[in-house]
Amino acid sequence: MRVDYAAHQSRHVQPLGSRVKLTQCGVTTPSQTFPPNNQDASLAPGNLTYCKPGGPYPQVPDIGVGGWNFPQYGSGGGIDYAGDSASNSQRVIAAGLGVFTIPTFQYLSFPRNWLAQLFHHDGVDILDGTQRGAFGEVVSFAVTHCSPDGYHWVDIAQDGAGSGEKFGFQGFTWRLIA
Repeated sequence: MRVDYAAHQSRHVQPLGSRVKLTQCGVTTPSQTFPPNNQDASLAPGNLTYCKPGGPYPQVPDIGVGGWNFPQYGSGGGIDYAGDSASNSQRVIAAGLGVFTIPTFQYLSFPRNWLAQLFHHDGVDILDGTQRGAFGEVVSFAVTHCSPDGYHWVDIAQDGAGSGEKFGFQGFTWRLIA
């Protein structure tokens, strides 16, 4: 997928002192917690996207996109659940040097494993790190280098067997470290 970064920035990057600021990595996302979407479409400022086959997989924040197969939104304290065995994933996006912290949730008593991958884009998507765990555990990645456009993202999806149930997310936290 080819992204027109100039067009993206003219639509999404706000003036200094607002949503992003300029640093050594270009634009950065200020430290904050992004709540779950509680719906298909990504909420402003577009840093959290729910992805499914055939849908968008943005590399920079994008508002109003996304969706899952077999979702259940806003359950038990604002947890969004995706249907398992349907190639659903959650993508979280931030710019700068910092730490992604992403809580995951097991649905009822149905254990599922996750695969989390940290990426950036430099002509092609570059894999920076991989983690595996079980839903109910927290995913955490540190971004320690600048990417050409400043952005990194984490994709989290079901890893392995399990069918007919769900797995969940409740947003993420980004902590800027530089």
